[in-house]
Amino acid sequence: MKSKHIFTVIVISVFLNSCIVRSLLPFYTKDSIRYTEDFLGTWNDEEGHSWIITSAKDVLVKKPDSTTIDSMDELALQKYSDSYLITHKKQNTDLESYFIATPFWIDGQYFLDFFPIETINDNLLKLVSYHIVFAHSLVKLDFNDKAEVSIQWFDEDVMRTLFQENKINIKHQKTGLLEEDFLLTASSKDLQKFIKKYMASEGTDKWKTSVKFTLSKEK
Repeated sequence: MKSKHIFTVIVISVFLNSCIVRSLLPFYTKDSIRYTEDFLGTWNDEEGHSWIITSAKDVLVKKPDSTTIDSMDELALQKYSDSYLITHKKQNTDLESYFIATPFWIDGQYFLDFFPIETINDNLLKLVSYHIVFAHSLVKLDFNDKAEVSIQWFDEDVMRTLFQENKINIKHQKTGLLEEDFLLTASSKDLQKFIKKYMASEGTDKWKTSVKFTLSKEK
């Protein structure tokens, strides 16, 4: 899978390293995964960009030019058989970004664990990409109706405030040139404990974020 635009790695880097909480390990555990076909299809956001949601299993089961599954695809199939492959297409450009999103369910709420996947051919951008460690991000998924969903990323500023006010104690590592950012390093089990506790906490702006989209399904 290759991007048609050489700057995709930069776009993904900016998207995933700005404003959202990132984790070294997945936010889900195997027993919390809950797949739904309701999320499949082609969706458009407010700016007209396309989000194509397909079953990762369907993509991995059989390559167009092959009747077999290679060893890497077989491992991926075992790990992501209940995940989505998300292709994000920017309107009026050749820019495409790719993600694996794993749906999971905690206390009556759907979430997505987003993880970027990309192949860069340009040599200079390859060098840049060698220094980028892709991480998992947490997305709250709400089905407004059969033709509309909302996706909201967990905001880094919200998490930073929780750290500053000593309201949470979860493993993390400071990152960035000036250690202005952070990366969660807790286990998936501990991350789920945090999500449950956070969902049960008081507050009306728990999911206030600058990274959110309302997606409308194409007919």
